[in-house]
Amino acid sequence: MIAEKVFALQKYLTPIRRRYPWFIGAALWLGWLLSIAAGLFSGNNTDRFGQLIGTDFAAFYTAGEIIRTGQSPRLYDPDLAIEIQTRLYGFESQNFNPYLNPPFYAWLFVPFAMLPYPASPVMWMALNLLFLLLALKALGVSNPWSIFFPALTWLPAWSAISFGQNSFLSLFIFAATYHCWRKQKYFAAGLVA
Repeated sequence: MIAEKVFALQKYLTPIRRRYPWFIGAALWLGWLLSIAAGLFSGNNTDRFGQLIGTDFAAFYTAGEIIRTGQSPRLYDPDLAIEIQTRLYGFESQNFNPYLNPPFYAWLFVPFAMLPYPASPVMWMALNLLFLLLALKALGVSNPWSIFFPALTWLPAWSAISFGQNSFLSLFIFAATYHCWRKQKYFAAGLVA
């Protein structure tokens, strides 16, 4: 019954309608990039609307900065985090992104905290694009590029990248675990997980 309904919907997927996600995705990415460019030209680390570039990444960057500067006991101190994020904004802001991950995860962001903002979130975003591609390969997709680019037209994928989230790192870890398990490398699968 479900197959019949899916088949019935196929008549609506004309070649022109199959291009819609590409147009919408391109508009989304272009609008975001133009907003970032406009914000950077204003001389701070925000987009055109005053949002910090890689908004969610700010929490990771803050954790990396706290560890890098030898203040690890204050990893979850909101006053210190607000102080660091105020410096990132370059002005007083009501926005605050607390670090909510386990302490051991913060070490991953120490190298990113060594980079200036906004180069740091841009590097993280590029790395997450790589994680998406590697996850597709680990899942056994024969031509990962055929999935990679259409995936970027999907709003959640754009959100994960543009906000600087760690979604694709998590996806890669799960995919790598699955890959090892499928190859019957159970110890490696457990180690990756």
